[in-house]
Amino acid sequence: MWFELLLATLLCACVLYVPGFFFARALRMRRFDAVAVAPLFSVALLVAEGIVAHKAGVAMPAYVLPLVALGICLACFVVSRVVVRPTAPRGAHVWPSPEAESVSARCCQDVGKQVLLYVGVALFVTVIVFLTAIDGPDSFSRSDDTAFHIAVIRGFLDSGSYSILNCSSFLDHGIAGGYYPGAWYVVAAVVASVFGDSVSLANNATIIVSMVLVFPLVMLFFFRQFFPGNTRLAYAGALVTPAFCGFPWGFLVFGQLFGNLLSWIFVMVALVFLARAIDAKGAGVRARWIVCLVIALPVIAAAQPNGVFTFGIIAVAYTAWRIFFEPNAEHATFSRARILGVVGLVVAACVVWVGFYFAPPLQAVVEYETPATLSLAEGIASGLTFMFSTHGGIQPFLSVVVLLGIIRTCRKGHRRYLWMTAAFACAMLIYFVDVGTDWPIKHLLAGFWYSDYRRTGAMAALFAIPLAAMGLQWLIDACLALARRLHGGNKLGTVGVRVVASAVVVVMLVCQFAPLHVYFSEKRDIRMGLMTVRNQLTTNYSWQIGFTAEEDAFVQQVKDIVPEGALVVNLPNDGSCWSYGVEGLDTYWRRCVKNGVGSSDQDKLLRLHMKELSTSEDVQQAVSDLNIQYVLLLDYAGADNRTMVEKRYEGKDWVGIEEITDDTPGFTVVLSEGDMRLYAIDRSYVAE
Repeated sequence: MWFELLLATLLCACVLYVPGFFFARALRMRRFDAVAVAPLFSVALLVAEGIVAHKAGVAMPAYVLPLVALGICLACFVVSRVVVRPTAPRGAHVWPSPEAESVSARCCQDVGKQVLLYVGVALFVTVIVFLTAIDGPDSFSRSDDTAFHIAVIRGFLDSGSYSILNCSSFLDHGIAGGYYPGAWYVVAAVVASVFGDSVSLANNATIIVSMVLVFPLVMLFFFRQFFPGNTRLAYAGALVTPAFCGFPWGFLVFGQLFGNLLSWIFVMVALVFLARAIDAKGAGVRARWIVCLVIALPVIAAAQPNGVFTFGIIAVAYTAWRIFFEPNAEHATFSRARILGVVGLVVAACVVWVGFYFAPPLQAVVEYETPATLSLAEGIASGLTFMFSTHGGIQPFLSVVVLLGIIRTCRKGHRRYLWMTAAFACAMLIYFVDVGTDWPIKHLLAGFWYSDYRRTGAMAALFAIPLAAMGLQWLIDACLALARRLHGGNKLGTVGVRVVASAVVVVMLVCQFAPLHVYFSEKRDIRMGLMTVRNQLTTNYSWQIGFTAEEDAFVQQVKDIVPEGALVVNLPNDGSCWSYGVEGLDTYWRRCVKNGVGSSDQDKLLRLHMKELSTSEDVQQAVSDLNIQYVLLLDYAGADNRTMVEKRYEGKDWVGIEEITDDTPGFTVVLSEGDMRLYAIDRSYVAE
């Protein structure tokens, strides 16, 4: 199975990079830039194809989507090379300036090394934090959101429809869905379609590609844009990119928030597009970057709409500061016109923010209640240590280097990077209010992220990455200066420099992976760095909880028995909520909630009275209308060591199913193993 995961990972990489690379090259991007942004364009095409095919009523295997996307991108590439003549040098834009461009050109020789470093560091962290934590290549997180995610992916595969405008857990029943930011689902469905519809395997492959390739290369793209020619800072960026618990790792623990993960990675791509559009030389080149930005924003929204607001914060910070700084300038230029321009920009952004806050379609989001879990003082402490939730550990090393990075942006010669500090400070303020208060302004500031302190904290972590890279470079420089002083002012030589730099990295690794654990309470359980994430993933992906390996094997036997089209009533909290997404078993409830495939009245009737099949005409009619033929119980009532999921579970809500026994009239045992049962419904009791 591990080899199969490797193959699925390679396929996912091809799906994300091959079509988009040719499209980016058609837009005259440099090779590395085209590689870095390729996933955004690939996802854009996959999502668009899914919508168009659904509107046209065309069903198809998922693997057809990237083939069509590749054909479109190759056609664009050929047209751009054969028909359209370039109007400007490839990738020309004013920022960096021509002088900086020459420095960057010399730096291009290092891009291969930088790519290897970014991917290598990310792979190292991913292996430790994720791959050694999960309980097998086809395991999955036993979280409530994941039950929905994998059910939607399975629904895409079963229905042949891949439209994010038609997302539902019950597409296989022909029930129309609605809009959901499901860009991730489309990618995972493509991979699963080639590997026997193994949704959990495809999901893990997509996670690996996102963590090892997509995010690191996007951040290298970011660093090469905003720090042109600064090779040492680019190297520092490789070390801090996968280092924060809040982002990206927190989104694999809480939720899981796959859409948010993908959306926010693309935020950094969109920011580079914005910078190049602002500073482009020539209308033609500017138009190309604007086109890229216009493509990027809907893709960000297709993955998770709050990514657009995340982009808005950092984009306004960059644009405002860019008004004061000419390209590559060391000093700001202040004038009445520039000041009025910045004030106008900020005011306009606030007006748009408030306008969206009051927009009727967003009310369910912005008014979502997520109560404060800490006092304001505790929230500030958790933010400053980058422990944004109990899912993340304290990260003192990152606290130090981020602080150094902030100081660095305030010093002469580096103030053109103050916008990074401004964006980080804004995100941190939103987090403080979010996690530590229930003030009315909380919804205005954090409502676009469901007032969820985990997401607002993750945003602060994302914005902290470039500051951490600046701080890490400065820290290493300071350590080298100290070492030279201790060495009598003599040069250290190559070996000495590497020793000092390695010592700093070792300290960082200790702070990230040390087995520190201090327990104060459930909400104040403190661990060190990324080991907290790994421990949580180990628990979430275990085949010993929720939906166990034994239960999965039983469900596989059930699937062989149950004929196609036969609906199985289940108790979702016994782990069977995952059985449709993981194994494709046609279950009635596919999440730990009360609403299933039927109407709300049918849901309630079955939950409370299914055991009365032999005597209740209403139950008999519902069973007939829904074509229910079996009942599945993975944790037999009264058995020892039940692996029940407690989320939203109250026994009184499920007595009609949970109290079915081997002796209940109307139900015949078809398969029995331990405390697991599959009952066939006696058709003599079913209404005609």
